[in-house]
Amino acid sequence: MRVRRLLSFAILLLPCTALTEQKITLSSPPPAHQVNSTNLSSSSSTIGRELEFIVHAFGGDDLQAYFGFVPEIVITDDALPNAFAKAPNRIEVSEGLVQVTQSAHELAFVVAHELAHHMLEHSVAYPAFADAPLPQPTAMMTWEHAADGVALKLLQGGGFDPYTAPELLDRLANHYQRILPASATPRHLRARAAHVLSVLANR
Repeated sequence: MRVRRLLSFAILLLPCTALTEQKITLSSPPPAHQVNSTNLSSSSSTIGRELEFIVHAFGGDDLQAYFGFVPEIVITDDALPNAFAKAPNRIEVSEGLVQVTQSAHELAFVVAHELAHHMLEHSVAYPAFADAPLPQPTAMMTWEHAADGVALKLLQGGGFDPYTAPELLDRLANHYQRILPASATPRHLRARAAHVLSVLANR
């Protein structure tokens, strides 16, 4: 079994498959927008606008100056809920994950987490498509916790509610418990949710 993408929102080992995708154009300056705190529309154009607003809420008008790169964000037609950071600046968010998120705050956490992998240069250390060797599971969880920590700071700075992050992680854990009960993914997601709650409690 090959690693489909290494730096993923829910750590999964899956066969490589070809996916269609929608690329989100990040305009500058960002469009006028208000955070959607209720259920997200399933419209691809609406989701695209949400993602565009989220990235600019984090990085301001000049994304290159803030992040050191301009993120390339795409929505894939993958039904599994997941997101990935791929070198050098690509973030993939699956339609399945968009469907699981219940607000722009939760979607913002997904984007912030993958942006954090890039900011921490995890995607440079391990390119996303790998026949490359896997790091040890403990190292992967260390990276996930580090990315979650940076993501919480991005959420706070961007005006999003960080307390929605553990709610999303728990919901994803329950989802994967139903569809992949033998995998370690639910345990990993619950561990991340507990870590995020611990970080928030100690602020």
